[in-house]
Amino acid sequence: MTALAEVVAAAGLDHPQEVRPHHFSKRVAANRVETYDSLYRFLEPGELLAGTDDPRFKDAWPIARAESFAPLG
Repeated sequence: MTALAEVVAAAGLDHPQEVRPHHFSKRVAANRVETYDSLYRFLEPGELLAGTDDPRFKDAWPIARAESFAPLG
């Protein structure tokens, strides 16, 4: 917890809930670093529940069941 508090404070934030994708970077080449928000598409709040065309979730979401992780069969 102490380390988390130090990282949050070092980023100029007051709470871990303020951490966003632009606070993290990834080296994508020997001479290039990009932020996560420029590399990945993040869902908007409520987008999954409302229905999304994001291919990562489009096919899986309609067959997901809250009561079981067992595959449909």
